[in-house]
Amino acid sequence: MKIQLIFDIAKYMIYVPDGYIVDTKQLQMEFFEWCETQEDAFSVAPGKRFCWCYSKELFLRYINEVVLIESREKAYFIDYQRNYKKKLPKIVF
Repeated sequence: MKIQLIFDIAKYMIYVPDGYIVDTKQLQMEFFEWCETQEDAFSVAPGKRFCWCYSKELFLRYINEVVLIESREKAYFIDYQRNYKKKLPKIVF
């Protein structure tokens, strides 16, 4: 399954083996819940406030370490321009 990841103006494409993801909205919500337990998902913003600091690499790590934990297959990034199609699922951050 190919999924578009959109961070502001940056666009990426991730390939996840078929059969592991049914609902991308649910996947995004579960990713955010997982981020709450990851120290590297937080950063200090001006005024010494904590904020989330997630990235495409953190999302890939989540897919491989949580979603595909019992699989020999792994997710990876693929070329966005060569694989873009309007009907592909997308996750907007």
